Amino acid sequence: MIKVTSTADVTFSGVHFMSGSVTYGGSGGCIYHESGYLTLEDVRFTLCSGYNGGAVCSHSTLNVLDSYFTQNRASNLGGAM
Repeated sequence: MIKVTSTADVTFSGVHFMSGSVTYGGSGGCIYHESGYLTLEDVRFTLCSGYNGGAVCSHSTLNVLDSYFTQNRASNLGGAM
């Protein structure tokens, strides 16, 4: 899992996240976005899981462009995000 906590702009482009998982109530199976600006462009998330946000849990500005979410799950809220 990647944790984005910077106030800087962060961009992921052309990346495939697969089977990311957090346990014990963790949120964002692949990406936990706490602050700053996060852009996901042409990013794929497959089979990711978490408590809130199976693939991505975001608490700040999030831009998603041409990205795909497949078979992600969350045990509480937001199967993909």
